[in-house]
Amino acid sequence: MEVKASMIIAVVLAALCVMAEAMNIPQSVKQNNIDMDAPNKEDLDERATWLDTRGLEEDFKELVFSAMQELVNEGRIAPVVERQTKQKRGRWQGFCFRRTRSGRFLPYICWKGDRK
Repeated sequence: MEVKASMIIAVVLAALCVMAEAMNIPQSVKQNNIDMDAPNKEDLDERATWLDTRGLEEDFKELVFSAMQELVNEGRIAPVVERQTKQKRGRWQGFCFRRTRSGRFLPYICWKGDRK
């Protein structure tokens, strides 16, 4: 008797869960009114202007330059002085590769550039 009562309770509970889920599904999904077409090319070209970030590099550089110029004129930051670059010796450290007996390449640090 206990098994029969627990089975009835389980079936009623499962039916309530299925009905609750069915009530949460929007009406447009029930009727299959979902637009499954791919977006048109015209829709992609007509983007909102505030989303359009193409070609803003020059405007951004000009904005940063004018902001820096204003801060220098106000005395809030020191003017940017062009540094003198030192002439490098022509050598730098890089990676060289040596082939092992098994045919693999083993990287190691070596000097590259002019050999004076």
